[in-house]
Amino acid sequence: MRYETPEEVLQACVDRLGGNKRVGVMLWPELEEKPDVAARKLSDHLNENHAAKFSLSQAQFILRRARDVGFHEGHNEWNRQCGYSPSRPLNDADEITELQQRAMAAAEAAASASRELFARMQAAGLNVENVA
Repeated sequence: MRYETPEEVLQACVDRLGGNKRVGVMLWPELEEKPDVAARKLSDHLNENHAAKFSLSQAQFILRRARDVGFHEGHNEWNRQCGYSPSRPLNDADEITELQQRAMAAAEAAASASRELFARMQAAGLNVENVA
């Protein structure tokens, strides 16, 4: 199915995730006791003529949750509207591997920066032997 607007794409994802009340509470957990208010807030955000708009993180959250339930049509339509072909979702093992690689790279970068900082401190004449 083709959607005309990004809001229609997100609404299709919301529908697959259980509707406006359910997703509204996912986006705004502080409204858990007021699912009707959360649903109205979400509806406002999905109305292209309304001033309320999703942040990029919120739109990404909806697309990601739709992916988690096996609904890829929303993301593929988003791609099409941006001029890209459909993409293949990562499987969980691929994502875990990517996250592990990113964590290891971040740890190495932090260690490298720490070594550089200690070398500069030593060069400045500071005693760094007992610095943890």
